[in-house]
Amino acid sequence: MEENGHVVLLGVFDTVDDTVLVRKALLTELCSSLEELCDSHYGRRVLLYLLHPRSPQHFSPQFTSILTPGDGNKHSKKLADVRHRELLEGVSAPLLEVAGRKAVEWAQSKPHAPLLLQIAASLPGDRGTILQPLVELLSQPFTPTDHLAVHPCGHWVVRRLLASEGGGASPEGAESEKHVYFAELLLEALPAGQLQAWVATNRGAFVVCSLLQSSVAGVRERVRRLLEPALEGISSEGLKGLEALHRELQKT
Repeated sequence: MEENGHVVLLGVFDTVDDTVLVRKALLTELCSSLEELCDSHYGRRVLLYLLHPRSPQHFSPQFTSILTPGDGNKHSKKLADVRHRELLEGVSAPLLEVAGRKAVEWAQSKPHAPLLLQIAASLPGDRGTILQPLVELLSQPFTPTDHLAVHPCGHWVVRRLLASEGGGASPEGAESEKHVYFAELLLEALPAGQLQAWVATNRGAFVVCSLLQSSVAGVRERVRRLLEPALEGISSEGLKGLEALHRELQKT
């Protein structure tokens, strides 16, 4: 996948109404080498566009301006959101399967992390495929130098996943699916004392702060109860994560 070629693909996704043809001619071939596509910079951009077209989070205004001249052309009759949904159906199952196998690796990789987060947010299906491997890793014995909760990229991914949970909203297009909440899976799996160990570190404290900010029913209360034995011993020591945790504890 190369720079100019990937722009052509995005233009096809935007304008060709025959999504059955696009899925057979293009998406089937892309899915046959999906892991390689995920490891390619421009391959990831193609997948991100399928997941969330023209997202300002992933595509700059300067880049999307290359594509907008095709909007409203006389040959495209289908609504853009309908075309997008039909194309996404062509990659959903294989992409979710790959993301589940690669979740731990991608969560600790800055280039792959945005793709992992967007898959978790956009694809219908069992989010547990992605979330459960991360929960299992977070439940491992804590060491302050080698754990997902303190990993430079990993802790950011965990916080983003927690922040994306709306307490009742399902992922985009997944209204009929039973929603799986990362915060609930995490609290069920963590061994005793794990949260207290996290708050002794800066990045770990930020993760716990994200749990306290959760809008999933009952999560904040459960986290506060688990932290109560260690509350008096928590000192901010000038670290931003611990300072944020102190402020959050005062709200709850």
